Order: sequence, then structure tokens, then C-alpha cells
Amino acid sequence: MIARHILLTRLLAKLRFRLLSPLHIGLGERGFLIQNTLLVEKYVIPASSLKGSLRRIAEWLMKSKLESYTDELVKKAVQLHREERGPIEHTPPPSENANKTIDEIYNKLKDSRKELFDFLWKQFREDKRKIVDVGLGVLCPVCSIFGCPSFAGKMRLTGAKIANDSYTLRFIWGVGINRETRTAERNVLFAHQVIDPGVTLCCEIIVDNLIPGDPDAQLFADLLKYLHEEGFQVGARKSVGLGCLDLDVENSEFAFADLRNKRDLESLKALFTQPYTKYPIKFEQLIEKLLGK
Repeated sequence: MIARHILLTRLLAKLRFRLLSPLHIGLGERGFLIQNTLLVEKYVIPASSLKGSLRRIAEWLMKSKLESYTDELVKKAVQLHREERGPIEHTPPPSENANKTIDEIYNKLKDSRKELFDFLWKQFREDKRKIVDVGLGVLCPVCSIFGCPSFAGKMRLTGAKIANDSYTLRFIWGVGINRETRTAERNVLFAHQVIDPGVTLCCEIIVDNLIPGDPDAQLFADLLKYLHEEGFQVGARKSVGLGCLDLDVENSEFAFADLRNKRDLESLKALFTQPYTKYPIKFEQLIEKLLGK
């Protein structure tokens, strides 16, 4: 954890997503009747929107596998991970037993994660709650990948661009619904400009220091498998089926460089100049490697 600045492994991916239903990414400007799709040099999905959608899936996958985590502190980090009307936290909510739980985790960090504990103690001294919050954040698989208020995550990604030379824009019209009467609300007509399905969207991802078999590496493998097998949604009006995408594995590219035992100049140079030629890996092989098999 302390040596996050040392590059041990690097995963690179040029992901291509198939758009399966109309896509609308709003500008977020209040008072506008018609919200135009965001098209800035064909960046139709900003990195922040894409990252948020991926994070929500990863959080669900992580929570669904709570009982599979064998490390007691990692399991506690997964159990306590929450985001309720504020920043992400890894401490128990206020209750009669909250301080007791914090003391228990504090002592476990001190006994079994000495390097991490010593680092945190130098930063926060006697603030036990903060030491536990950040310490479990470091051990939390989702926060390790995507980051949290105390530190940046291992993953960086670009926004998604349209790969096709041509695409179709159109408007979808609708009316507001009165929740009490379940009828159309008067004077509430709206429209969303959408990109029609059938196009391919592409983005690039870099994830540093995923160690095969570690909880965050296994979670990232589960996330990639989910995107391929189940797809996901992004943008506005997901409840009515907009923004459905799936990962086109056959036309995506992947590379994985393990530099733990190979740090010569040529290997490092190839990583930055021709990673997909020097360190190519197939999707299925990447999944197996990340899972530690």
C-alpha cells in the first residue's frame, strides 16, 4: 500500500462498447426544455459518467460476494463501505456499539497491517475513527480501483467516443406524469436528443498495480465479465431502457505487463511505446490472470 508510486503491474485496455438502445447524456443545465446530447469532439460519454456507472456495478458485485472474502479486515471494509448523503465512509454509523467496533478494527490494523497502520498514525495521530476509515478504504476493493476521498484509485479512463464515421441524432418526446393522479401533467412537455443505437463507442482504461489474486484484481475481473455478459446502462432515463451498452470483447484490445520481476529499460520502454504489441493478452486469459488462476 505504501509503495503505490512504484509501478508493479499495468493493465491497459481499448474497450469498444456496442450501443443497444438510444443514448442521452444531458448537459445538466436547469431551465432548458430540450437537453442536447453532449458532443465535444465526439466524446458522448464523459469519463465521469462512465466511471460512475462502472463504480456502481463494481460496488454491487463486491457486496454480493461479501462472504467470499477470507481476509477479515477486507471483509470488514466491504461490509462497512457506504455512501449515504455524503462522502464514502468505511466506519460504522453512530450507534451504541460504534466506538467498540472502531476500537476492534483499530487494534486489528495495528497488529496485522503494521506498515499501513504506522503510515496512518503519522498522518492522523490519535484520531482512531479517521485511521479506521482510511485504513479500511485502502483495503476496500472498490475504493482501491476507483478511489475515495482520501486517495486516488488505481484506474484512469477516458471518455467514450463514437468510433463510427456516421451516426444518427433524433429527439424523443415525452410528458411529465403527476405521481398522485398517474396522468399527464399539464404544461410539462420535454424532449431528449439521443444517439440512435447501432454505433460503437470506444474508451481507453489504464489500471496500475493490480496484483493477480488480490481482492481488487478479482473484483476488476468480475467487472469485466459482467460488462461482457450482462452489459450496463449509462446516461439519462435508464428506467425506460435508454443507454444500454455491452462490451464487444472481440474488437477490444487488452495488454497486461507484470514488472515485478522484469524492470529492465527495454521492458519499461515497450510498456509506454508499444504495450499492445509487447504485452498483448486475450480477454479470457486476462480474466484468469486477474483471478489468480
